Amino acid sequence: MSNSKFRRTTLIAVLLAITFSVKAQTTPQVLFKFANKAGYEFKILLFGAEKGEATIDWGTGEPQTIQLDDLNGTVVEGTTLSKELTIKGNIASIDCSGNDLLDVNVTALPELKTFVSRKNYVTNYDFSKNDKLQILCIENTPLQKIDLSKNNMIKQVMLANNSIAELIMPEDASRLELMDCSGNYKLQNIDFSTCVNIIQINLLQTSVTKLPLSKLTKMKVFSAGLARPITLIELPENGSLEKLYIPAAGLTSINLSNCEKLTELVLSNNWGLANIDCTKLTELKVLDCIGTAIEGIDLGKCAKLEELKCNNCNIKSLDVSNNPKLKVLDCFVNQIEELLLENTQLENLDCSGNENLSKLTLPATLKDLDCSACKLEEINIKTPEIMESLVCGKNNIRVLDVSRMSSLASLTCNENKIEELDTKELTSLLNINVEANPLTSLDLGGSPSISYVKINNTELNATALDNLYRSLRRIPRESLETGVYYLLNDVAEASMSATSIATEKGWTVSTTGSGTDAVENISEDKTLLNITANGKGWIMTGLPSNARSICLYDTVGRLVGSFNIVSRTATIPASVQNGVYVIRANGMSHTVILK
Repeated sequence: MSNSKFRRTTLIAVLLAITFSVKAQTTPQVLFKFANKAGYEFKILLFGAEKGEATIDWGTGEPQTIQLDDLNGTVVEGTTLSKELTIKGNIASIDCSGNDLLDVNVTALPELKTFVSRKNYVTNYDFSKNDKLQILCIENTPLQKIDLSKNNMIKQVMLANNSIAELIMPEDASRLELMDCSGNYKLQNIDFSTCVNIIQINLLQTSVTKLPLSKLTKMKVFSAGLARPITLIELPENGSLEKLYIPAAGLTSINLSNCEKLTELVLSNNWGLANIDCTKLTELKVLDCIGTAIEGIDLGKCAKLEELKCNNCNIKSLDVSNNPKLKVLDCFVNQIEELLLENTQLENLDCSGNENLSKLTLPATLKDLDCSACKLEEINIKTPEIMESLVCGKNNIRVLDVSRMSSLASLTCNENKIEELDTKELTSLLNINVEANPLTSLDLGGSPSISYVKINNTELNATALDNLYRSLRRIPRESLETGVYYLLNDVAEASMSATSIATEKGWTVSTTGSGTDAVENISEDKTLLNITANGKGWIMTGLPSNARSICLYDTVGRLVGSFNIVSRTATIPASVQNGVYVIRANGMSHTVILK
């Protein structure tokens, strides 16, 4: 009798244990382990599989109940109470980014569809029980391995910038549409054999060198390179690709015969790539072949081309006569001798560094031109009113007409043979460099926003320099507090010019002159300068009646500050240290001691 009773008692205990065990296993929950001690701020975004309650448990014996929202999400945030947090509830989506987590256990979340974790410290995840997972994003973490073999429902995998060395793909990856594994240098192999519906793959900065992609007939975007040389690449055989990016991949050849739909092609910095066949690329809009070994390229079939970057190659001739939609062309540092561009819609052109380029015809649409370091003797800008930037230094130009360039913000025409330059109508000009030209005058009175001027090694004499200084705008006080406005005036007579005309306006000159302003001198002003300390600084009286501000310089010529003059009086604040200074105002120059 006693034995029978004992057996019944034992059976009941076992059944109760099994019941509690099953209940515990079927309660949806997620466990977060934090790297920091209690008191650390955290924030987690949750979406429920449906509306309902969830429990937050820090292991303190005081669980908290919250409401899970399946549409707008529920934010759980505050200060950690311990290093472990358990949230029990029917959770479908988690974003736990930026919480310095050491571990996240989601094995008890059967309804999980979306998981996002950025900038945490987790090195391994277990998603083997999450067979409904569709979107996975783990980025900028020390993650070393990930197994997706049981996640056959997954559609998007984003694993950028981790330390992944091993990636096990789903047993059936037919639902996968997007995969981004960029920035995982240790990753060497990926099996794409079942990714029959994938649309986009990014393998930039990985060590995957063999790319048999011919069967991925729905793929539209593919990226690889910037790491180990690619030894095998087979592009989709049905011409589905629309965008292909393979920079710095050690390519010596590439077959583009099945890429009729391609709109963007980037093959830059493949130094051994000597041929790019674009004859089938009738939809191409963007081509980047910077730093390749090509000597020429046939773009005759690329009538839709809008952007071409082919600088730093070995190109001897470039024909874009059949590219009427071309808007951007970078072909600098090549061996081009002639560029005929009038049939294009170019807005931006950089053909600099083609040392033998002597003929250049431009379209009426051009806004930005850099043709420096070529062999040009003239530049014909057809629509000067729309030009915004012109760089044409180091040529043989004698005449440069910029008179109607009212939108021009930057002009660099250094090291030419220009004797005259009409700049009076450059109302938008911000900076100008006319260095090493035989210029004898320059007037910037029509440029109310000018901020940088370089006239080194020109032929402006002291009088011409003074006239230039007078034409410069006065820099507002608030602008002087945040920036420096340079006038580089290293010319023969700069030391005799009245640079105080410019410095009094807030300009910093490279060569200080001792001359006085013959037009605005104050010799008739007999009042002596007087300086009085008042506890809050210094009061200067007896200043020139025609001066609006004074500039204070230290003994090595550095501008200390600019101060307004009211009724021939200026106040210098106590923040200026005691010492010897030079003050200048409209040609007046005095050495003073502040103490």
